Amino acid sequence: MFDHSWNLLTQAEKQVFRKLSVYKGGFTRFAAEKVAGATLVILSSLVEKSFIRRAGLDRFELHELLRKYAHDKLCQHPEEHEAALDSHCEYFTDLLYSIESRLLGSGQFEALEEISGEYKNILAAVQWAADNMKFIELNKSNLALWYFCETRTRFEDALQLGNQSASSLQSIESGNRDNPDFCRAYAWSFLFLGYGYIWQGQYKIANENLEKGLAVAEVSGDDFMTAMMLNYLGLNKVFQRDNSAREYLKRGNAITDDIDLIWLKRFL
Repeated sequence: MFDHSWNLLTQAEKQVFRKLSVYKGGFTRFAAEKVAGATLVILSSLVEKSFIRRAGLDRFELHELLRKYAHDKLCQHPEEHEAALDSHCEYFTDLLYSIESRLLGSGQFEALEEISGEYKNILAAVQWAADNMKFIELNKSNLALWYFCETRTRFEDALQLGNQSASSLQSIESGNRDNPDFCRAYAWSFLFLGYGYIWQGQYKIANENLEKGLAVAEVSGDDFMTAMMLNYLGLNKVFQRDNSAREYLKRGNAITDDIDLIWLKRFL
């Protein structure tokens, strides 16, 4: 269907167009430059030739049929395909990491909107990171995504994030128990699941996941994740009217004081 138009593209345009297929839900000009090597000239040419379309002042998108066509072309170049997915993953996990400070300051609303606008791309990036043992990239993204889910009450998204990471990481747990980056990423997957199940009212399942996460965090000596788990376990116990809630919260608050995470205590 698109072969004739495809053959009229320059080699540079073909390469950029192939790489743009890794995006979900559109992309900005800056993202296209970083991931696909797209210049403004090439983007303008692809718009003029109806391969992509403008979706705002600085945003572009591909029709799904064209995206699939481009993806098929990209799959014919395995090394280029993997490199594009790596770049896409790195770009969006770096974006989330850069957003962290804004989430705790005056730019919170704009930061949350930015995450919301790129959420499909972020999910794809996080999935690629989990599937390809990119623990550092996962950990760059988790705090901002947790804050996003908490403040926007996106418990179903939290469950999706937790499930997709846990399912990928569980299969490689035995060979990575001494890797602190793996342990933190793995603990985060249980935190997302625990949070999601709490707000679904499934307190028993929430408790099971949070206890698993607590065990991972404590064994790896990760005070930050230990504090997060203890606070959520305490919250879960409060909802269950369990008297042990006070002890969990007390232990969690003590750690947040020790490692200067007062903002966490205030938030939770």
